[in-house]
Amino acid sequence: MKSSLPAPTKVQAHRMEIISRDIGCIANHILLNPGVPAQVHHLISEKTGRRISHDATIPLSPEFHTGPFSIHGSKRKFAERFGSDEYLLSEVNRLVAIFEGNTVGRS
Repeated sequence: MKSSLPAPTKVQAHRMEIISRDIGCIANHILLNPGVPAQVHHLISEKTGRRISHDATIPLSPEFHTGPFSIHGSKRKFAERFGSDEYLLSEVNRLVAIFEGNTVGRS
């Protein structure tokens, strides 16, 4: 999908790096398999059909991002299994806060 968003700020880019590299796929995390490498998925506005922002992003493995049982394959089935966009975003934000709290002051 071509982005209708401006380039991410440094803070947004840092967050997206943390979620994809350090936290990993949120769906796998829910399945008690944390740390699976992930791609950044931008949540989509139901009103406009466009990406919301670089802050409204969740990490998904290729399987759960674009595979047959993915958020792009069947949003409804994905949400039934893993939760709403709002729930997933709140979980990712919680994990980011924990990760950043655990890394403050590290060199």
